[in-house]
Amino acid sequence: LANSSWLCRSLVPVRSCRFSTFGLTGRTAECSLLVGYIDTAACAEQLVLRLLQEAGVKVSDFSRATDYVARSATLSDSWCGDSALQQDTGCGALSDVISVRFEAALQGEALLANLRAAAEKVAAVVTGAVVLDIRLVPREAPLHAESSCTKRTYSYFVPINCLHCQSEPLIKEAQEAVHDKESPGPHKLQTSQLPKILCVLRSLKKSITLMFSCLDNNASLCNSDAEESRVQRFGGAKLYGSEKRRRLRMHNFGAPELAGNLAPLKNGVLCALDKMQANEVILAHDQIFVHMQIAGDNFLTQQVRRLVATAICIHRGWLPLDFLRTATRSDVVMQTPLAPAGFLFLQECAFGTWTRKNGGLFDRTWSKRVQVGSCMDVKPGLDDDAAAAREAAQRWQQRLFSEYASRADMDAVQRWMHTMEHQQIPSIMSELKGVSKLDAFVRDQDSQIAAGIANAPSDSHACPVVYSKALQLLRRLRQDGHWPRTSTARSRVIRLGANEDLAVDGHGGGSFSLSRTTVYQDQSSMQPQRAVLPEDTEAFEELQSTLFELERQLAPGRTPSTWIAVNCNALFAPHTDAGAGKGQSTSMIVGLGNYQGIANAPSDSHACPVVYSKALQLLRRLRQDGHWPRTSTARSRVIRLGANEDLAVDGHGGGSFSLSRTTVYQDQSSMQPQRAVLPEDTEAFEELQSTLFELERQLAPGRTPSTWIAVNCNALFAPHTDAGAGKGQSTSMIVGLGNYQGIANAPS
Repeated sequence: LANSSWLCRSLVPVRSCRFSTFGLTGRTAECSLLVGYIDTAACAEQLVLRLLQEAGVKVSDFSRATDYVARSATLSDSWCGDSALQQDTGCGALSDVISVRFEAALQGEALLANLRAAAEKVAAVVTGAVVLDIRLVPREAPLHAESSCTKRTYSYFVPINCLHCQSEPLIKEAQEAVHDKESPGPHKLQTSQLPKILCVLRSLKKSITLMFSCLDNNASLCNSDAEESRVQRFGGAKLYGSEKRRRLRMHNFGAPELAGNLAPLKNGVLCALDKMQANEVILAHDQIFVHMQIAGDNFLTQQVRRLVATAICIHRGWLPLDFLRTATRSDVVMQTPLAPAGFLFLQECAFGTWTRKNGGLFDRTWSKRVQVGSCMDVKPGLDDDAAAAREAAQRWQQRLFSEYASRADMDAVQRWMHTMEHQQIPSIMSELKGVSKLDAFVRDQDSQIAAGIANAPSDSHACPVVYSKALQLLRRLRQDGHWPRTSTARSRVIRLGANEDLAVDGHGGGSFSLSRTTVYQDQSSMQPQRAVLPEDTEAFEELQSTLFELERQLAPGRTPSTWIAVNCNALFAPHTDAGAGKGQSTSMIVGLGNYQGIANAPSDSHACPVVYSKALQLLRRLRQDGHWPRTSTARSRVIRLGANEDLAVDGHGGGSFSLSRTTVYQDQSSMQPQRAVLPEDTEAFEELQSTLFELERQLAPGRTPSTWIAVNCNALFAPHTDAGAGKGQSTSMIVGLGNYQGIANAPS
């Protein structure tokens, strides 16, 4: 190094030195690496770290465009378990970007040559990953790969048998059109000369276009103004240089095990879909694949696969065209189809804001322009590097495509199609019918509100005394037209239906809050939303004291609330309360007045539906005969037993036990009986066992049958996580039988 005078000239001394080699001053430098990998990004990260170690530099910052750490911190999406922005397991990459900040003695062209030499040395060490290109980033234009990435494009190889029932004629047509018949591929097909394949491709394109046109025709559901909607058209259109894109709530397209992070109103579920297109058809290893590309900013785990499966189901006619519009509504939580794993990989990443200021990140035409602040001299040989980079990218593309095509298990794909058509699609259609019924109920309530006939007061003598005063005050408040206006924050989580103005203005009901210290405040902003008229003040003060007194009478041992939310004709969308414990540990719900439609809970036993009657009779007989099993020690830890702990644990006052399909009575946690089942009980338990599993089958015929059923009576659970598959979040089904009293009492 001492004899290399050209190297010494490239080093510029700096004031603060944290790194030096052979007496030469080290400086901070940044570079971006274009990498590809087959199975997991960890291979690429390992390769880059070995490269930097070989180059003799000290790493201080490391970021990958498809990582989730920085975005999760910004969007606060990982308060419950893992982040919902993680890339799918087994997802490869045609071109991912890793940015590195490090300290090195070399700078400029010498540093770049050193990094490339190190890349050639470690290329054979790590298999399954490759470094395609390296670029030094100017110090005045820093780049953080994850935070600076504005668009990520994913690709999915859709097997042709997912789109067409008879794939053999299509494969034969494609094989005849290929010139190099000995090569396994991949071969990009000229669809203009293949009429059968072209017909399938055009049909898929039309389905995708119609699917997104439903979103464009219903832009008001996306919570974006006209300007944000104008800068983006779906179907692969250009974004006109704007970072404001219409974002959809993709909470239904994430992995079910991340349900705690998929609240519909969280910013972490927002995603801008820039394009979804299918333009290429590839023949590889005697199979045809349609190359589908989906571009956006922040993709959830499994989101791309669920979007692909949605497009396939719409193309096959299994789902309606407006399914995507329904599934992205913030007031709808439902299941979505999931395409098979093993066909998904990252196509490319884009850095829109950084590129507009500094040029393309790996665009070699920058070598022909004067770059302000660059310490690298433009050399004639750089064009050769561009050609070499293109050749390396093409070789890697051929390798990646061939690898994914060779792994394709067509038998598994066929089984997935059969399961999708005969099991999951009927279940999804049932949920869509439920959404339609709920929408019809909201429209019916709107019409009644507009006509002034909704919830007419019934005879007051049917109301229990403890509720009567509160109910009279609330009815008088609404009849006098003094019901407060629903706040802007609260209205975002209420399904207002067609007559939004009526509900928001308070004429048709709505939601407001009362605190112990203030007569009327909005719960979110802590400020009054409209002035309370002088003649209303006395009524609100009386209502305030009455409601808090009602809580004291209903639950004398409960810690007094600081806020009470009062709702009338307010149908809430799925949301998370902002109170202590996220509203899960301190909320108490009290129902007053008459309930109609979906909220009707009949109390008379003769009104009990037939499907529930036998199970209810068996459970009541079990308790009346004193044969209710003892609650296990493990289960009793998560039950709030109250004062009479012995009654609940012994089973005389109720409790919790479990039934499995194979054993009459076992404890769910220890898998062993907690007390001996008397001989005269055995027949009753067997009958109860078969009845409850039959009840599940009748209520949810498309649901995967449960292996366990937990039976609870007078069991008030503390917050806990079930020990079942998916931690109780993806497979639990709750059925209520009988009459509810106390905090769940809703007089009918």
